Amino acid sequence: MKNSYNSAFPVPSFIMMSSCALDISDQSIKYGVLSETKNGLALDHYDQEVIPENVIVSGQIKNDSVLIEVLKKLKIKENLNFIRVALPEEQMYLFTLSLPKIEHKDIYNAIYLQLEEHAPIKAVEAIFAYNIISENVNNIFVEVSAVAISTVNSYLYVFEKASLVPLSLELEAQAIARSVVAYEDQSTCMIVDFGRARTGVSIASGGKVFFTTTVDFGGAELTKRIAEAFNISFEKAEDLKKSYGINSHNPDTKIFDAMLSGLALLKDELNKHCTFWQTHNISGASHDPISQIILCGGDANLQGLTSYLESQLKIKVISANAWTNVSDFNSIVPKMSFEQSLSYTTVIGLALGDHDKNHSRIINVLAQENKNKIKISYWMRFFSVSLSYLGLLFLFASVLLLPSYISSALKEKELEVSLESFNKAHKELDLNSMSNVVSDINTKLVVLSVENKRSEIVESIFKDILNKKTSDIRISSISYNQKDEDSASVQLSGVASNRASLSNFKESLISNSYFKNVDIPISNFLEKKDLKFNFLIDIK
Repeated sequence: MKNSYNSAFPVPSFIMMSSCALDISDQSIKYGVLSETKNGLALDHYDQEVIPENVIVSGQIKNDSVLIEVLKKLKIKENLNFIRVALPEEQMYLFTLSLPKIEHKDIYNAIYLQLEEHAPIKAVEAIFAYNIISENVNNIFVEVSAVAISTVNSYLYVFEKASLVPLSLELEAQAIARSVVAYEDQSTCMIVDFGRARTGVSIASGGKVFFTTTVDFGGAELTKRIAEAFNISFEKAEDLKKSYGINSHNPDTKIFDAMLSGLALLKDELNKHCTFWQTHNISGASHDPISQIILCGGDANLQGLTSYLESQLKIKVISANAWTNVSDFNSIVPKMSFEQSLSYTTVIGLALGDHDKNHSRIINVLAQENKNKIKISYWMRFFSVSLSYLGLLFLFASVLLLPSYISSALKEKELEVSLESFNKAHKELDLNSMSNVVSDINTKLVVLSVENKRSEIVESIFKDILNKKTSDIRISSISYNQKDEDSASVQLSGVASNRASLSNFKESLISNSYFKNVDIPISNFLEKKDLKFNFLIDIK
């Protein structure tokens, strides 16, 4: 449902600030972009660029001008703007802390005070970021990534010169874990990134990396030992390594024997870190036994390596599935081969940062100033696109209303022509005569208004007279006479049962506010009963 909705109503890429993932090592830059398709996520525009020797050494930039040129060419080649970068593990430090229960706004300062106890770097010279792992009534457990400001600035400098904007800088091990450990997996595993020049070892629990280290041993060392044993070139030794792998049953066991000492060194390092995990208390971690070892990296394709490590360490060893959180292969099949994907786990993990709504899995050591600039850039893009859409909506509405407007304008023109023709045909209807007509109409309206008001007064008078009449009074006639604008009267005739009722009726009429005078002849009181009366009432 989500994919179909996104394909039908995609968020404009200009607003999304879609990024390219960069895995920068001493030898190369691997990169890739995870794009939304109708069938789900797919890795596009992936490849690698070779970095000349000694440009980056152990994660430190030694020749920024050369690196800038490599990045500029990559930007032009892939039309890059925003990037997500994994900083070399040799330059970053990861640790966990148990803090007393404090307000979340005070966590940063609490970490700052303890930073030098956990990382060989001065607090004032470090940039760090953290995530809350868990908390209880007494403690808050946090995971912290720290790096020297100088290291971050050196990378930010080359990115700025290459016109690239980093959205995140994070630990390589975290990116790999995001790629190879399923989001819902809460078990504990060891991740071994067996590369060409070195091996990264990390331990993740519940998808969070709690421990990481680097072993100065990689696939190139195995190749070198084969070359020395057979006295052949490095290239030929590499071919032999890939062809035979680690198989003690090969006809020429000398290949296996040449690699055995190096493999034993790797096995001992892994075993040492497994023991360290089980015997040391890492704040906030469950310390469940390591359930499996996940093998990835460019040299993890070595035949027999998983079987060898599993037999030696007595722990299940599997090759990493770099697409664990990308695709289940039911709706989309990656273009990249499985063997090649083992070299792109960091790239895929970084690229998932664009699509991972649970940002607590990303510890971004980018300086707050840079994060604020990204937020400002996002909102500027949002309002820019919103205004553009409003402009298009206004234009669309204008186009829809244009026929109506043209029709109205034509009708108005027709009316003007008709009016002009009428005026020409009736020249006698000049302005003065029209004014006289209007004046006469207004006068008549005033008269009607006055008459209407007068009718209301008369009606009120008649109602009052009738309301004050008792059962002993019978009215035979009532009339209203308007003598002039300021003079009016009411003539009232009838029969009263007795003198008392007639006298009371008169008194009640005198109380009416509209009556100025109520006059009844004395002769009307001569009879004792059935007295005929005739009132003359003057109106105010």
